[in-house]
Amino acid sequence: AVAALSGGLAILALAPGGATATYSLTTSPSVGRAPVGLAAQPRLSGGDLSRHPAAGRLGPVPVSSRTVPLGAAAQTTSASLHALSPAPSQPWPLLALGALFAGAAFVVSHAFRAQTLGAGDRLEPMSIAMAGVSGLPYHAPLGRHGLSSPTALQATATEGSLFADVAMAPPDAILGVTQAFRASTSPDKLNLGVGAYRSEEGTPWVLPTVKAAEAKLLEMQEAGKINKEYLPIDGIPEFYNAALKLMLGDNCTPVKEGRACSVQCLSGTGGLRLAAACIGAFQKGATIYVPNPTWGNHNNIFPKEGVPVQKYTYYKPETCGLDFEGMCADLNKMPSGSVVLLHACAHNPTGVDPTEEQWKEIAKIVKERGLVPLIDSAYQGFASGDFDKDAWACRYFAELGIELYLVQSFAKNMGLYGERTGLMTVICKDEDNANRLRSQIKPFIRTMYSSPPAHGARIAELILNDPEQLSAWKKEVKVMADRIIKMRKLLFQALKDNGCPGNWDHVVNQIGMFTFTGLNPEQVEILTKKYQIFLTKDGRISMAGLSESKCKYLADAMKNAIESA
Repeated sequence: AVAALSGGLAILALAPGGATATYSLTTSPSVGRAPVGLAAQPRLSGGDLSRHPAAGRLGPVPVSSRTVPLGAAAQTTSASLHALSPAPSQPWPLLALGALFAGAAFVVSHAFRAQTLGAGDRLEPMSIAMAGVSGLPYHAPLGRHGLSSPTALQATATEGSLFADVAMAPPDAILGVTQAFRASTSPDKLNLGVGAYRSEEGTPWVLPTVKAAEAKLLEMQEAGKINKEYLPIDGIPEFYNAALKLMLGDNCTPVKEGRACSVQCLSGTGGLRLAAACIGAFQKGATIYVPNPTWGNHNNIFPKEGVPVQKYTYYKPETCGLDFEGMCADLNKMPSGSVVLLHACAHNPTGVDPTEEQWKEIAKIVKERGLVPLIDSAYQGFASGDFDKDAWACRYFAELGIELYLVQSFAKNMGLYGERTGLMTVICKDEDNANRLRSQIKPFIRTMYSSPPAHGARIAELILNDPEQLSAWKKEVKVMADRIIKMRKLLFQALKDNGCPGNWDHVVNQIGMFTFTGLNPEQVEILTKKYQIFLTKDGRISMAGLSESKCKYLADAMKNAIESA
């Protein structure tokens, strides 16, 4: 705009005759009903336009004309210049006027376009008109919270952030506990919130078999046998086939018949998200039912794929045990085709599992009602120390002849928390269904994370496929499980010894990493603020974070919290 205006003035200053050029103007009767058309027609002062060399190319000569200086012509809004082209002997005034008009139109147009979106909405007709005059494209505003138009983006860039309206999300309940623990300076502080194994000294334990596998992987890399290239989209078959065999056993019917479709995924969370994608795409309209309570992330994962979540009865606060009757009643109310999420063992957060006889009744209802099980297994071997016992429910369901989802994680039992190592399996009706489903799962993976990470899967592959290392690993897992069981017994005894109010049998009856204490939020707050014992507000404590030296401290703190609250 500045260049156009300056250029116009410069042309006038340097043009022959300066600003003495004159124009023939006629009053336009259509002003106010149509845009004013301006076209320069130079003339010689006092001369006869009919004898001008350009007369043959000019439009009709006005009957009445007057000589007007250029400045006045530019400001005259009720007149139009009638000629179509200037005489070749005097091009400067036309060029000057064109430049001035273009610059002015550009400025006016962008003055309207630079309004805020609200004002832009009110001025939309004028914006369209000015866009037409200036020759610039018009973009309709799309609304502040929708896709931004150039006007909205311009206003945002100058007035604030694109994310000004983004609310602060609440902190993760479990990770927040760890952050609070780290911030504490108390020498007696205790972190019972983290879902990861700790040794008696309170430190993470890298399993010896994992260290041996990593050493072997380094040797293989130095020898050129492995590298850092991408894995196949569905991962390492030698890993996920061995992992499925660990869960379902050597003689699993669906595996032998080729009806099991397995893919490597990002530990348990990634496997659940992949299962959610399958449910959302191929079981449209299905609801997934999760136990009440359940691992918090279960409630968040499935809606991301458009799968609604509802709860079914599971835990009975009065007994700190399983509400089996309530669970069966809710299962019988679920519509056919619904997905029901089941914890394979060591239910998180309660540590309450059905017995084998109860599992059989649950499986019977599931089959009769036409429900689709999704079994989440994060603790095989870690719950009881016996891999076969912890896999019992999965193996029983696999032989029912129904379709189901199975998710496995190696975070807990192999200590591969940060390696994100797991798999998802779908048991289908026949091999053809399994093959077609695999072809559809691969695009899901491709658009989520392209291909899975290699390191953890290679560690697990070496351990699971080497009989000697597999046996050694199972013994290491039993060491972890036994320590947790020991902590349960010690805490139970300490609570009995100090006379803590209530029945604490559930501490030893529950299984796995977590104990659902039954403490309420007020009592938890006392533990946290007074004793610097950090746990989730629902009263769940990680037995893996407890040590022999801290059992009495925890028991005494629990007694004080219960009596004080």
